[in-house]
Amino acid sequence: MQAAADHLVTRLELLAPQGLSNVLWSFATLRVMRKDLNQAAIMRAQEIVDDFAAQGLANIVWALARMREKDEGLMQAISAAAMAKIDDFKAMELANLATGFAKLGIRDAPLMVAI
Repeated sequence: MQAAADHLVTRLELLAPQGLSNVLWSFATLRVMRKDLNQAAIMRAQEIVDDFAAQGLANIVWALARMREKDEGLMQAISAAAMAKIDDFKAMELANLATGFAKLGIRDAPLMVAI
């Protein structure tokens, strides 16, 4: 997985939203912690946050929480994007979104009310 991370860290700008959320989810699931990859992924996610589907937003929040990667700017952007798509979320995605925000210690009252 380290070789994959080495390859990905310089190519994240090529990933579409689903690909980026899949990468973060996979690395978090396998507990592969790479600060350089995480930071590059956070930057890429901020660039394309409005293009993520509901599942992708939930997966990114879950992955960041699992890796204990807190980025206030990205989380604010994810919150705004999630609010705009709140009706598109399935129950498990809403649970992952709420849990991820809580684990990162981010209180977003409007989002929690919407959930």
